[in-house]
Amino acid sequence: MSIDVLKDKIKDKDYGGLYFFYGEEEYTKDRYVDMLRKCVSGCLLPEFNHVILDAENSTADDLEDALYSPPSMSDYKMIEVRGLDLGSTKKAVLESYKKCFDDVPDGCVLLFCFRAGELTDDVLYQKKGKTDTVSPAASFVSDLSSKALTVNFEKETGDKLYAWIRKHFVSRKVDIDNNAVYTLVDMCGNDMYVLLGEIDKLAMLYDGTAPINRNDVKRVCCSNETYRIYELSNAVMKGDLYTAKRVFDNLRLNRTDASTMLSQLSRAFSEALLVTAGVADGKSNGEIASAIKLAPNRISAIAAGCRGKSYQFLARAVVIFDEADRRLKSSREDAYLIVETAICRACVYDK
Repeated sequence: MSIDVLKDKIKDKDYGGLYFFYGEEEYTKDRYVDMLRKCVSGCLLPEFNHVILDAENSTADDLEDALYSPPSMSDYKMIEVRGLDLGSTKKAVLESYKKCFDDVPDGCVLLFCFRAGELTDDVLYQKKGKTDTVSPAASFVSDLSSKALTVNFEKETGDKLYAWIRKHFVSRKVDIDNNAVYTLVDMCGNDMYVLLGEIDKLAMLYDGTAPINRNDVKRVCCSNETYRIYELSNAVMKGDLYTAKRVFDNLRLNRTDASTMLSQLSRAFSEALLVTAGVADGKSNGEIASAIKLAPNRISAIAAGCRGKSYQFLARAVVIFDEADRRLKSSREDAYLIVETAICRACVYDK
């Protein structure tokens, strides 16, 4: 497995080469990026040997210049390329980046790192009629992955996630029973950064007399409604009624406020509509971010999540959730039934 090769290279301090990191789990990805950075963090002039190129404000020529200038009083030089929007970057520009794959100098660490949501099937494939045509983005990724040490950092689930949680409690010398571990994931989701925060809170509660139990988790931890509602909006965006219904039922069981669900769904689809319109008008992520007052990396994530969805679908979803919100505020109907009906209508609209 590529993750095992990566571990061996870091263990042996054999850092040099081309790397390609992507996937949905940001915690593990950031952890290994930090491990690679150790190749320059301890040198005399780390500021000269660690180059970060934001693709929105730099070019392939900048990468080439950085690549072929030698390290300064160090065995290694590290270059990180971030923010390369494969969905909107022109083929010629991607081809110019690809020229840098073949000849990474000795002592150079070249990392292409993509954040969660930046590489999806909608980015890599462009639909034309009834067939899927490989896009320039897919060609770029294929070439990069064939020449780089490629690692897909996937979200952990099930036994692996439970083991990771237990390991962090053990490192804090805290006992926790299995039901508490399961409840922690059920309440807070599987985002490792979120879980670490909750683990720290539970560790502060521990007095050494009895293991942390599920009641302690329910009393201390914050149910991650934001995570669940994000999961819900993502399912609706995909037209996945089964997943949307499952997540909605969980939110209802935990008595999540119905108006909160609707407002978050309405906001998610309104933002997707605005981003889609901006992309269609040829605006950059920075221009769109400035116009709708969101961070540029958030624009990338939204664009990735709704890529391939029609403007008509997004506009209709906004209308559906707006109508549901007005019904919720003006009638005595069951609030959860109003939300559930709106979710079903949005899921099946584009079928």
